Amino acid sequence: ARYSHYSSTGSVFAWKSTGDWDVSDWIKVRGGYQQANRAPNVAELYQPAVFQTVPWPDHDPCSMFTRAQYGNVAANPDRAKVQALCTALSGGFAIGNNFSGNVPNYFPLGRDLQQGNPNLDNEKAKTWTIGAVLTSPIESPLLNRLRLSVDYYNITIKGAIAPASTQLVYQECFNALGNNPTYDPNNAYCRRIRRSSADGLWIATEASFENLGVISTSGIDVQLDWSIAAPGIGGGR
Repeated sequence: ARYSHYSSTGSVFAWKSTGDWDVSDWIKVRGGYQQANRAPNVAELYQPAVFQTVPWPDHDPCSMFTRAQYGNVAANPDRAKVQALCTALSGGFAIGNNFSGNVPNYFPLGRDLQQGNPNLDNEKAKTWTIGAVLTSPIESPLLNRLRLSVDYYNITIKGAIAPASTQLVYQECFNALGNNPTYDPNNAYCRRIRRSSADGLWIATEASFENLGVISTSGIDVQLDWSIAAPGIGGGR
């Protein structure tokens, strides 16, 4: 167990418990559970604003060249709402069906104004594992050093820290994830978007570090070990 106190995020408690059970001379069962915390680092907390070019596979949803089904495309039943939101974000510059955006074709890159966030919380992780180790019971010199381990793991991280990048910000603002059904330009994510009132072009996205959500993974680790004594070394023949 470990107790830590950070001036930025306060006190946290982490602990781990593991156990082994020797079922027989050649079978061992093992498992464990752990709760861990990671405090945000200095860059995540205090990095000054820096422009960065980032992937934007959807492309600008205000552009008719967007790949986003939630954007300014004929197949979108909410296209009129999208255009109204684009117009509002562009300070009143009218965005219509033929708005091409910054470039007259598909362009999968955007620009983040990435900066630290002193209000970040710790990342919190829970991990549990269970597995077995099998040691060869065979006395044969070729097989008596054979060992197999199989372990299942499950890891969940809550409050994962990452920049709220251009792709995510536009998805949230334009209701791709169902979080802005009224297409409100005052939505928290919409307020991160910078567009020109002169021509409607995108300028950048305010991409501060955030506790964005949950990351989960699970799987099976398998390891097979086999060794034999090398002839003439360590007493081998």
